[in-house]
Amino acid sequence: MKLIEQLQLLERLDQLFRLKATGTPAQLAARIGLSERQLYRLIQELKEIGFPIEYCKQRRCYYYTMKIQLRFELQVDEDILFKISGK
Repeated sequence: MKLIEQLQLLERLDQLFRLKATGTPAQLAARIGLSERQLYRLIQELKEIGFPIEYCKQRRCYYYTMKIQLRFELQVDEDILFKISGK
């Protein structure tokens, strides 16, 4: 997966976590184009670097347990080539 695609995937996951609209792991994996195993690995990696992600069995969705801010920006000289921001 290319770097930009990975960043866009993180942006999409961030949005779904914030909205508590991920659905079950199987639904989320299908929605973002990963296998369930890949999704579980990705979520584990995100948790290991400090993302406060939990799963609610009642609502059947992943969510953040605290407010976070996600920002990525690729800039060359004065030109912003790519930007992701979530609050």
